[in-house]
Amino acid sequence: MHINKLMNLPFFIAWRYFYSKKSQNAINWVSRISQAGITIGTTALIIVLSVFNGFEGVILSLYNSFDPDIKVLPLSGKYFEIDSNSLHQLKKTEEIIEMSAIIEENALVRNDEKQSIATLKGMTQHYFFATGIDDKIVAGEAVLTDKISDYAIIGSGIAGKLGMNMFSSMNGIQLYFPNRRKTSDFSFSPNQLFQTHSLPTGGIFQIQQDFDEKYILVSLDFMRKLVKKPHQYTSFEIVFHENSNKKYAEAQVRQILNEKYLVQNRHEQHKWLHSIMQSEKFMVYLILSFILIVAGFNLIGSLLMLSIEKKKDMMILTGMGAEASLIRKIFFMEGLMLSMISAISGLILGVIFCLLQMHFHIIKLPQSATFIIDAYPVAFKLVDFIWVFITVIILGMISSFFPARTAYKNLRISEIGK
Repeated sequence: MHINKLMNLPFFIAWRYFYSKKSQNAINWVSRISQAGITIGTTALIIVLSVFNGFEGVILSLYNSFDPDIKVLPLSGKYFEIDSNSLHQLKKTEEIIEMSAIIEENALVRNDEKQSIATLKGMTQHYFFATGIDDKIVAGEAVLTDKISDYAIIGSGIAGKLGMNMFSSMNGIQLYFPNRRKTSDFSFSPNQLFQTHSLPTGGIFQIQQDFDEKYILVSLDFMRKLVKKPHQYTSFEIVFHENSNKKYAEAQVRQILNEKYLVQNRHEQHKWLHSIMQSEKFMVYLILSFILIVAGFNLIGSLLMLSIEKKKDMMILTGMGAEASLIRKIFFMEGLMLSMISAISGLILGVIFCLLQMHFHIIKLPQSATFIIDAYPVAFKLVDFIWVFITVIILGMISSFFPARTAYKNLRISEIGK
């Protein structure tokens, strides 16, 4: 029992110093400023990192509304075909809701006098509805093919280049695609160099600028006739059930395909995008950490002034037989206590502000911004709270070490002087 009390003595004294009123008002102000600086810095870090998480979630949701859960590509070349055994096993996988062979090729698209280069993406109609792209139709109807004809679902960016919009009539478009002929059959005649197809416009979709200005969606059968490759495709896309275990389902797909093909999940399909967002978030974290560093200098000043004021107390403790380690521990615990309470206060304030932003959209995006949301998005990640808390505690430990050592040195100098 006596040993436990002795071990808790530095914490007990530091706790009394934390709450006791200092004799000099300047020490109170410096202490409050150091606490406020750490609290504000912690709050700012949590808010900014949460806003970054919110924007990341919004951007990835836009990509995810077009990208499949799994995209299968050939290890080499452009066209390939999945073997029948692997295809049969994929069809038996319960987590898969829909899958489709995909053919993508560039073509010249023309509407009246306006033209543009676009990527034609052929897919089955069942897969088209399973991806949810049909919910992104802003004009026309969500149909790729029926008993009468095949249709083109055009990205809003390409539609704008072709002079089409959601208020104009859905005219047909002209497609020009290169004829794949032997070298001996080469001709300078445009009619022989290009296939020309008239395709009715089914609708216009709007998802994200990268997709809107690139893709025209058509049926897989139309693309097979266009490229004259009835049994091959450029990729194979898979969509999982919404409530399925995505990691488990992905592992199953990889096991079935057995490294014979290049299998990409959503993260791998846009690895550059994830890398950029993480790099930007890390840089913001480093920049805002300088606020905490400045607050750390205030903490050092506060503890140094406290050590000067409490010099008599320390002399009494040493006279009673206290060792040097006890004196250092008292001021170290004092600084650590200030940092921890400020960190917790900052985290709580950050959470409160983010929750208010989530529910009431207090801070709006600039009115000139053409974005799909009108207020700054916010999302929490546990790892952000852990890293911010660890950062503040480490800074508090470093800031407390020097005043603690200085307090003992000053005490020893005073004793020698006497």
